[in-house]
Parts: sequence; structure tokens; C-alpha cells
Amino acid sequence: MVAPQGKALPYVTYQQISETPTHAMGADPSLKWSRYQISYWSSAGPQVRRLANAGKDVLRDFSGSLGGSVAVQRIFYDNEVTLPEIDSENKKATYHIAQDYLIWYTT
Repeated sequence: MVAPQGKALPYVTYQQISETPTHAMGADPSLKWSRYQISYWSSAGPQVRRLANAGKDVLRDFSGSLGGSVAVQRIFYDNEVTLPEIDSENKKATYHIAQDYLIWYTT
């Protein structure tokens, strides 16, 4: 969720926002979905855009195995927000694009 202190830009962070089980009458299926936020960080606007586009190209509509017992049924790109930040002390900009994905999976 947080980049290591002193980590040089650019980098990518991610965090799970929520996990929602699928409910059914009588028995809950093993299908679940989680919302993840993937954040791209850079000191240059064009570079952060390239990173975010590359991430979207890889993640959008992905299906397959993600380590061990997690079988991804599908990853859906949900939304994106641009969040530039200015460090008031040294007047440097950090460009930040956050993308949300809905990941449907079984375990």
C-alpha cells in the first residue's frame, strides 16, 4: 500500500479496497470479487500516463491463475482518477494516477 521510504520514482503501489462474497439462496458459491486500487507514481506527467496505460493493458479483461489457488475469472477496469501532488517544501510535483479494478475469482 505504501512505497518503501526513499524509493525512487517511478513506482507502482496497490491496495485492496474491499472484498464482496457472492450470496445465493441456501449455499454461498465460492465466487467472490474484490476491488483493488492500483496507483502509478512518477515525477513526470507523460511517464505516469504511459505506466497507467501499460497497467490497464495488462490487467483489463485478464483471466487465469494468480499464484496458487486463486483462479481469476475476469478483471474489469472500473475507473481512474489523476491526483497530482505538490511538495510545498521543495516545490516538486509527483504525478499520481489511481485505477480501480474489480477482480472476480474463486479460491
